[in-house]
Amino acid sequence: MREYTFISKGRAEGVVVDVDLPKKISAISLKKAIAKFSPKELCTMAVIYWTSRKGNESKKVITMPYINRKQEKVGYKCTKKVNKTMNKSGVMQLQKVILYLH
Repeated sequence: MREYTFISKGRAEGVVVDVDLPKKISAISLKKAIAKFSPKELCTMAVIYWTSRKGNESKKVITMPYINRKQEKVGYKCTKKVNKTMNKSGVMQLQKVILYLH
């Protein structure tokens, strides 16, 4: 297990500031650590620090809310579905699809 340190950042009057204290999360991979991380509402980005097996310090900046590849694919399929229904039936069908997606 690796230890990942998350620092939540947000904007206050155009300046990037820390929103919360750093959180340490233990996980097998970065992907799983990001899934475990739950930021505050004001958080617009997070900076992640960790040490690799070889001892190299690494850093990654992600925007919040974070959308992984699987969620992107689902979102793409949903927008495709919405576009098809919009072409066929109009606004009423679009409202039903939006309710279904939420």
